[in-house]
Amino acid sequence: MATMTVANTSPDAWVAWSGSFTISLTATVVNSWGARLGIAGTSGWLTPAAYNTPVGPGRTVTIGFQGATSAPATQLSGMRVKGHPCSTG
Repeated sequence: MATMTVANTSPDAWVAWSGSFTISLTATVVNSWGARLGIAGTSGWLTPAAYNTPVGPGRTVTIGFQGATSAPATQLSGMRVKGHPCSTG
């Protein structure tokens, strides 16, 4: 299971936003909340659920998913929202 908090630190509302990330080749998404997720190879993408957009200035939304893998799990990497790199922790 993974959860992510997406924070809008810009002065403008995000009306249409999306994200991307890199994930293990053996991983699949079982279900998600707060966003629709997809995986093709090692590339993952997300688009917000209707209730998570727009994201106003200074606001956050939480998204997450449950996944499965046939190999040891690895951390998501290369997370980007609206094309900008994100910090992880």
